[in-house]
Amino acid sequence: MSRRIVILFAFLLLVVVTLAQRHPVSATPILTPPLSSSLPTFAERGSTKLMVNIVVNDVTVSELPVRLHIKMESSGVTIESHPAAAVPPLLLGGGETRLLMGDDLAPYLRLDNLTFKGLSKSVYQKTVHLPSGLWKISVSVQQSILWTMMRLIRTKQRGLYYSKAK
Repeated sequence: MSRRIVILFAFLLLVVVTLAQRHPVSATPILTPPLSSSLPTFAERGSTKLMVNIVVNDVTVSELPVRLHIKMESSGVTIESHPAAAVPPLLLGGGETRLLMGDDLAPYLRLDNLTFKGLSKSVYQKTVHLPSGLWKISVSVQQSILWTMMRLIRTKQRGLYYSKAK
């Protein structure tokens, strides 16, 4: 009986260690109402409309270079940060928690660093407002191996909000 308990404990420990290594970094989007239908308001200095909480679960890492991938989806429209955008990596340490807001997210939300599907960039530029509807915002963390090469190190987390175009 005690041998089974030891084997079960060893198996559970192995599962916990494996899961911790599979997702060494987690990122959670935080949306603070009232929300705007204009992306520049999310990127203003000191803005807390969109924040991203990053937690490094792996305490063994040191100066881990990461970049975010921000994706916004609504009915037939996808706007996301371009993978080759010239955004400098964030350097994270083991066990660190970092809250990114406004000006920290600005490089990812700059118009030149976004790709548009289902809505042309020129149409968005004219109104500077997202179409009305329910929007899903997801954030994933990618390790910067080289400036243009990324490796996903955390599955995406999502937040929802309703945009009412002006």
